[in-house]
Amino acid sequence: MMPSWLILNGNQNSLGGKDGVSSNMKGKYEDSDIGMYFHCNTCMPERPADISPRDWARTECGWTKKGFQVWCIRCEKNIVNLDFKGQKMSVIP
Repeated sequence: MMPSWLILNGNQNSLGGKDGVSSNMKGKYEDSDIGMYFHCNTCMPERPADISPRDWARTECGWTKKGFQVWCIRCEKNIVNLDFKGQKMSVIP
């Protein structure tokens, strides 16, 4: 069974920008620590070539009773639902 998500890193973007950020967006997201992204495996392959993965993604993310979930708004499906198995999480300032 194929996973419902794709992981892209900074070397797998379409517009040549770092981490899927087009050149006109540089500087706006320099504080991001994200090195790899969860994307929907259903709609990401349908992405037009002139749109970056970041601009194409339609996701909402949030805490659940057991962990953290990433949901595809375009496809109305779960991308990934992480179960932290009761581990306590802390916020990185």
